[in-house]
Amino acid sequence: MDVSWTRDLDKLQEGIAELQQKIANVLDLPLWEQDESRRADELKQRLMMEGKILIILDDIWTEVDLEEVGIPSKGDETQCKIVLASRDGDLLCKDMGAQICFPVEHLPPEEAWSFFKKTSGDSVEEDLELRPIAIQVVEECEGVPIAIVTIATALKDETVAVWKNALEQLRSCAPTNIKAVGKKVYLCLEWSYTHLKGDNVKSLFLLCGMLGYGDISFDLLFQYCMGLDLFDHMEPLEQATNKLVTLVEILKASGLLLDSHKDRHNFDEEKASSL
Repeated sequence: MDVSWTRDLDKLQEGIAELQQKIANVLDLPLWEQDESRRADELKQRLMMEGKILIILDDIWTEVDLEEVGIPSKGDETQCKIVLASRDGDLLCKDMGAQICFPVEHLPPEEAWSFFKKTSGDSVEEDLELRPIAIQVVEECEGVPIAIVTIATALKDETVAVWKNALEQLRSCAPTNIKAVGKKVYLCLEWSYTHLKGDNVKSLFLLCGMLGYGDISFDLLFQYCMGLDLFDHMEPLEQATNKLVTLVEILKASGLLLDSHKDRHNFDEEKASSL
């Protein structure tokens, strides 16, 4: 049996019991026990009896103890597969010990357009006046799924004038008047920024934003950091360089900084980064 289940786990506001119940509902499993640990045992036994099961835990912001929930995650006694998604790479790879960690890359143009149409409706392709504007809107999203789905939802069934206004705002990098964009996209970025550990890494993120959108050379970034005394008077040059590389990696793990388009796989002091 294949079961796909997705759940917003923002700070686990609804608790372990709620998460257990959601999974049990998919399995048509009544959970009679009131104690969470006993419910976890009951749920785990049932999952181990099933065939192939896929559980997707989406938008995770804090560590989830899978065993506490009742999701078998250790050993080979189950065919249960678990997919975890989060903006915090370290949360998945380090805190939760995910076996395989990989970033979700930006969508290629064809997939971005297909995703956008599916969200906003087929009318964007059927309307000859709207279609070229919609294509340009998708291009401004640059393949970022959260931007595509948020903007597509906000513009669904809107007039051509509203679409044109949205395109102008996206091109000016100030989509503050597009319905729902501020609430969903900016709050997501704000959460990621707020939960950065240390003032230095926050200062580096703000510095990258001041330097502008696009590729930023490591050398230029290093010069600004030294000039702004971001390294607290570290004497050895190598130590300061290592510090900057570490801060950059933290931003990348948080999804706030990406490798340059020139190289999406490696980073060192001779390569660029992009915000």
